Amino acid sequence: MQELQVGEHDHGSRLDVFLANILKISRTQAQERICHGLVTLQGKAAGKGGIKVSRGDQVTVADLPQQSSPLPSLPQKPLQVLFENSDCLILNKPPSVVSCHDGNHPGQTLAESAAAFLQREIFQVHRLDKDTSGVILFAKNSGAQEFFQKQFAERKVEKKYLALVHGHLKNQSGTIDAPIARSTTDRQKMEIAVHESKGRPAITHFQVLESLPLSTLAQVKIDTGRTHQIRVHFAAIGHSVVGDEKYCSAKAKDNFEKKTGVKIPRIFLHAASLKILLPGKLKLENFSAPLPEDLHEMLAALRC
Repeated sequence: MQELQVGEHDHGSRLDVFLANILKISRTQAQERICHGLVTLQGKAAGKGGIKVSRGDQVTVADLPQQSSPLPSLPQKPLQVLFENSDCLILNKPPSVVSCHDGNHPGQTLAESAAAFLQREIFQVHRLDKDTSGVILFAKNSGAQEFFQKQFAERKVEKKYLALVHGHLKNQSGTIDAPIARSTTDRQKMEIAVHESKGRPAITHFQVLESLPLSTLAQVKIDTGRTHQIRVHFAAIGHSVVGDEKYCSAKAKDNFEKKTGVKIPRIFLHAASLKILLPGKLKLENFSAPLPEDLHEMLAALRC
């Protein structure tokens, strides 16, 4: 275990760059430690190498586990590959799988399964919540990772989701523009920031696709990618995502299932498409993933 403190010289640096400089390792090795949940920043799992560190921040790096091989075991289930080239691997993420280690969920992550599938190191670009399914992108090299992450940071990526929310939205389309911050009462949750300066900007657009019993199916486009953004925004306007156990009460779930006669398998949130520019290309390319069977069956039951 190594405990580090960010000095004046490293103020504003990326976490992976800071670790590489201090530990005298490559950025790839620094990313590996972060992805495996071995790095904490100010007492919390870092999650992303692109996080900026500030003067005085405390960074803890746990020792790497002893392994006979640097590569994880082979994935237990076949990966659903949507696209692959020399720079990236785009998958259809199944539900109940963690994208990358975050310090809260044990077991093999999708990132580890992807590395095992490729038999090479992969790099995290973005993430999806554990129970959210759909399109997710991994980079095959650090150059591609930076190329993709720059597009996310500059909001040049188009991300669309399908969400089923409780109740019927008043407007056929709209925008929720409200900053999001870490909850002051539960560190595992996010909330709308009371003061704008205390949160990070978050913008969510929605378009109603279909009105169903006690619910609305909507296409959701997010300009920003804050943790739990869609879930927090819809909960804030009184239309929480169906099946969301973190931001929706158990009573609401029981009431929905009792009145519709339809069982909720999990949170109804699916990353349907991702439009992004690939290295060496001149135009954005769109990658999509079909609605999973469990959510498709739920919709069919609600339509009966």
